[in-house]
Formats: sequence, structure tokens, C-alpha cells
Amino acid sequence: ADFRSCEVVVLQWLTNDLKLKEVLDSGEDLHSRIYEIVTGNKCDSDIKRKISKKIFLPVVYGLGARGLAKNLSIPENVGLEIHNRIYSTFSTSLDWIAQQHEIAKHGIIKDYFGRPRKFILEESFRSRNFVVQAVAATVCQEKLIELWKALTQAKLAFSIHDGYGVICSVDTAKDTYEIMKKTLETESKLCPGLNMKVEIKFGIRLDDMKILWK
Repeated sequence: ADFRSCEVVVLQWLTNDLKLKEVLDSGEDLHSRIYEIVTGNKCDSDIKRKISKKIFLPVVYGLGARGLAKNLSIPENVGLEIHNRIYSTFSTSLDWIAQQHEIAKHGIIKDYFGRPRKFILEESFRSRNFVVQAVAATVCQEKLIELWKALTQAKLAFSIHDGYGVICSVDTAKDTYEIMKKTLETESKLCPGLNMKVEIKFGIRLDDMKILWK
């Protein structure tokens, strides 16, 4: 079971970015939709979707126009245009992140839970990751504990970032699916109003998992 677009969902919750909420609530693939919004072109290939992954969160976390152009192997003026479009389209999120970065330049930055971090000036850009990822990681731990308590006929085997591995028998797979979905998609108690959708796959091999129910 993996949370869908975990960091982006947390970013939207932290900033109340209505444009980002519109994208997340659309039910469409996040990366494909962002590609179409930012470029104005149809996202009709895996290559274009992968490009989207290289432009949104990296820019949120501090990647500049020049670095963006280098990563995508495109002219700097095109990189600047894409960079500006991301900032203008998702201005609420980007302005909030920029404010956090500015705080970190001059002292101690705190995450949503009040946990402090201090960065040296040259690494203050890391605060942009910190204020989002610290919350995401904490909620994933919260849900890890809830899932462990909720499982009855299955065993929690491991967790990796925003994903959880569970072992169950074939005849209890559907019940396990329903427990996992209900538990993981329930509103966070630590972050009221934060709900994350989950994708659950089954299989004997981790590199060959399939969605059985939605």
C-alpha cells in the first residue's frame, strides 16, 4: 500500500493552495495534470509524465530556472518560462515555501509540530524540504501504528517512506484490503483535515504487484 502523491498532498494541506487542491481533487493523475497545466500540451506519454516529476517538487524544493533547464536539457529561457509558470500557477504554495526559506536564512525554522531545525545559510534551502517532508514522515508513522493495530488476519512486514508491506493469505486478501484502505485513508489525528488516498496492490513478488480492487 502506497500513499498517492504524499508530499504534494501535505504541501496542499499546509498551504491551503486551492489550485493544487483542484488538481488533487480532480482524480486525474497528478503528474500528467501538472504537465498539461504548466506546458499547455497533452501529457500522452510516459516520457512526458516523467518530465513532470522533474519540474514540480524540485522547483518547490528550491530548484532554480537554470538548474531546471539543465535537468531537462532545454534552453535556459525555456527553463525560466516553465519555472515562472509553476510559480504563477501554484503561487500560494510557492509563496509559503519561500517564506519558510526566508525564516531559515535568519535563524531557527520550525515544522508544523513545532520541531526546530537550524540550517547554515548556505544550506538554508533545505528548509523547503524540511517543512513538508517532516510532516509527511510523521503522518506516515502515525498511520503505520494505526495499521499495525487494525490488522487482524494479516501481518505488517515493513514500511518504506510512504508505503507499507503486509503479508496475508489469499482468502483474507479482500478483508485485508478493506482494513488497509479504511485505516490509511482516515483523516489524520495529528493533522486534522489531512486525508491521503492510497493505492493497494497484491502479488507474490514486489516487482510484479497488481491492483485487484479500487
